[in-house]
Amino acid sequence: MRFSALLARLDLEGCRPPPRAPAGAGRAGPAGAGRDSVARGRARRAGHREASRRGAPHAGKGKVVRQGYRRRPAQDGDADAAAAAREPCERRADAPWLGYAFVTFRDGAEAAEALALLDGRAAEGWTIRAQWAEEQHQGGPKKGRRLGARLAAGHDPPLGEQLFPAALHGAELAAALERHQRAAGVAVAPGSEPWVVAEAAKAFYRRHPRAETRVAGQPIPAALLLPLLAELRRTRWPPTHHRSGMQAEQYLVLFRGKRNDGFEALMELLAVLLEWADPAYGCNRIAVTKDFQGSPHIDGSDVTFQYAASLGDFEGGGELCVEGDQPEQVFVVDTRNRMARIDGRYVHWVRGYGGEERYSVIFFATNPGCATERTSPFHADFVPFGSPEERQARTRKRTFWR
Repeated sequence: MRFSALLARLDLEGCRPPPRAPAGAGRAGPAGAGRDSVARGRARRAGHREASRRGAPHAGKGKVVRQGYRRRPAQDGDADAAAAAREPCERRADAPWLGYAFVTFRDGAEAAEALALLDGRAAEGWTIRAQWAEEQHQGGPKKGRRLGARLAAGHDPPLGEQLFPAALHGAELAAALERHQRAAGVAVAPGSEPWVVAEAAKAFYRRHPRAETRVAGQPIPAALLLPLLAELRRTRWPPTHHRSGMQAEQYLVLFRGKRNDGFEALMELLAVLLEWADPAYGCNRIAVTKDFQGSPHIDGSDVTFQYAASLGDFEGGGELCVEGDQPEQVFVVDTRNRMARIDGRYVHWVRGYGGEERYSVIFFATNPGCATERTSPFHADFVPFGSPEERQARTRKRTFWR
């Protein structure tokens, strides 16, 4: 569910209409929309400052109406109808000039807190009016969410999606077609449509299933794991997904080195986890998901390998599957309560699982200065920086150099 509040509805200049724009001034939008552009900007900034001063909860993006409107007179039967009739400013020509925005919060309690905090507040001469949005704006599907039937525990998405994910287009799709045609050794007539090549490759893999190589990440110490799992269970997720097209209940992307309002405690725990795994890794983003499944894809913005871990009470599956250098091979990576170094630039997906919850944490890098070549879908030589083995190795090195 998502919850929308109408914040902030601003009474600009009381009953007086806004000043007319100077002759020749540029206008954006319909006629008359430019008249209150300066006032709207001032009011919006004032509202933001007031919200920050009073500790208002962090809100997601909403619909911002870029023009004002005149407040309508009270309707017959309204409690204030008689009073409104006596007020000359309620005539349309003299009614207050209002602007508004829909703001989406993560849950009902957060929206109610914002309403109580801000409704009626004065901010640098402007009055903030806040109210619940109409029912039609409540509880709509979250943008970017793609929820369908859950995969059965231990099952993979359809073969066609594994070989040719929907996210592949252009050169990436052509490369996938060529790769699987070559691996399958199928011959098709020159100039054949791409779907012909795809069907031939799928037919080959149905007769000759791809070989699975089962591997596992490095165990995460309970001292790091348990506080992180508890914080994930308390997390108020963003009202909209941060990545579209993924089969997940929740999808959040956090930025290292920047503010992540509302997720400060989570970021602290993730920082400690990355320090244990690889403090020198140039991670600038962290993807955090809940109940991610299937969704074969490549992470096209990655410039190097990534670190992946999963937590929760799921069972009977939930492994991270990564296509190998040879497309007839698939690495099945156990990441539950473990940290694995994998390369998201290979096609990968999450196998179906049972249980109530599965959280995943992905540390990745998009900064070109951290770029490396693809070397392996799964890095078996990864040893966490904070592991006893790595600490002993560093101690031996220090002793040797003395």
